[in-house]
Amino acid sequence: MPGLNLYAKFRMQMNPAAVLSQGKRFASDFTKGVGAYVMTAARSSLRPGKKPAEPGRPPHTHGRQSPLKHGIFFATEPNTVIVGPVALAGHTYQGVTGARLLNDGGIRIVRWPGGRTKTQRYRAFPYMAPALKKGVADYIRKTGNTSVRPIAGPGS
Repeated sequence: MPGLNLYAKFRMQMNPAAVLSQGKRFASDFTKGVGAYVMTAARSSLRPGKKPAEPGRPPHTHGRQSPLKHGIFFATEPNTVIVGPVALAGHTYQGVTGARLLNDGGIRIVRWPGGRTKTQRYRAFPYMAPALKKGVADYIRKTGNTSVRPIAGPGS
């Protein structure tokens, strides 16, 4: 109807605590989402195989319940997510886990109970850095959120 004017009167209040709480919840959901995508990419890159993987490719796993494959988890802290394999009992040597040796390569000296030693050389089978790239790319493609900035950790 021409000439009809409507007016509305309202009052707006801002609750800073609620806004901060919502922002923290969003940040928490965001880091959990990125962590889940990277963890899934890392787990799916580890395929079963009877022969050793080619150098530069992710390592092969053995059996359906591989401790390496099923030992990759993520943990969140405020604005940070950490993704990687957990240290398995008996699979560490001088602070280096077996999963880290597989990922980065390196040398490990094994001492047997009779005093005999053996040097084991590990070729690098990187699987965490490619999983980081793939997981972040999948997350960005799925959600459209481009504010992800991956920072590779030690050994990457």
